[in-house]
Amino acid sequence: MFSNNNIISTRNKLTYLLIGIVLSLSSTATSSSLTRAALGESAAPMQNSTIKLSAENSGVVKPQLLAQSTVNAKVLQLINGERRKVGAPPLRVNSQLTQAAQRHANDMAENDFLSHTGSDGSTMRSRIEATGYSWGRMGENVAAGQATPEAVMRSWMSSPPHRGNILNRDFTEVGIGYATEPSSQYTHYWTLVFAKPR
Repeated sequence: MFSNNNIISTRNKLTYLLIGIVLSLSSTATSSSLTRAALGESAAPMQNSTIKLSAENSGVVKPQLLAQSTVNAKVLQLINGERRKVGAPPLRVNSQLTQAAQRHANDMAENDFLSHTGSDGSTMRSRIEATGYSWGRMGENVAAGQATPEAVMRSWMSSPPHRGNILNRDFTEVGIGYATEPSSQYTHYWTLVFAKPR
């Protein structure tokens, strides 16, 4: 905005432009239910939340956070593609389940392990219930080391228990978590949380 008595410097104009871009991107991300992930319950901050668009001092959005929403969208597409092949109804993303899944993916990445039990002793059930989700049925897939959604889906579909969760007709909702940590043993960490609400 300009007026006769208010001249904005070039630096300030750039700042307003960058803020506008970030707000526009944030609004676009928020409109998708896939990107609506809340922060986890753990004391450590979430580093790869799909909705939290982090920015450097320059106001430029970090590319890996925008890329994660693309990764999660691809995982959902692959899950529902497999379900379609067997006549199972598609799963819809639930933000509470995504919170639980992302919390566990972050935990595995930050603490360099692969397990259904969290570094703090949390379980699939406790992580889901910590979000306030009222479940009637639940399941969880975890994986590590696969660099792409296609690779992790191939691994899960090759494992009968993991394949069973993906194709289970009793599940109606899913949460998707993905985290990376280059200094860890596996670099890439994945969690799927499946449920049917009570």
